[in-house]
Amino acid sequence: MVPMFSLSHGYKDALPKWILGLFHGGIAAAITAMISGILFLELAGILLIAAGMLLFALLSFLLLPFSFIWGDGSRLVLPVLYLYLYGWISLSLLGYLYKIVPFLWWTQKYSQEMGKTNVPLLKDLTNERIGRWLFCLMIIRMARYSFSLLVKKPGHGGCMSGSCFLAAALFTFEIFNVFRK
Repeated sequence: MVPMFSLSHGYKDALPKWILGLFHGGIAAAITAMISGILFLELAGILLIAAGMLLFALLSFLLLPFSFIWGDGSRLVLPVLYLYLYGWISLSLLGYLYKIVPFLWWTQKYSQEMGKTNVPLLKDLTNERIGRWLFCLMIIRMARYSFSLLVKKPGHGGCMSGSCFLAAALFTFEIFNVFRK
């Protein structure tokens, strides 16, 4: 799906086949290890999945239209790479997590009671206002840290680390708060 989202043209699909093969091989090795108890297969499964993830990250980064950053020692490489890894990938995962965890918890806890008693709506399990603020805080932190990398002032990382910890702690609290409802 990465080629589709990056709108790449003339894309060859040989690498995704390798990535899919590595993931499937890793999953097969891990399942076989669980059944048989062979430690080597568990390690092989982990290594195959890690190799698939690494190739996927490489493929994703190469497909993005960032050809302008590969110039002669361009100082944009590090900030753009940071924004890609911590901006796009981590915020996507956190956004999915923020929606999937309440759905899974609601399904497990209230699916048998639906129609018999009043059950909370799915949107009642999370506070959307707090979620918006958390994601805004994370985006501002990432933008500020990327700017400090751009102007070669990485000493500002202490402040950014503090705001990152605050956002992560609040996000974790929000996710665990779902289980109390």
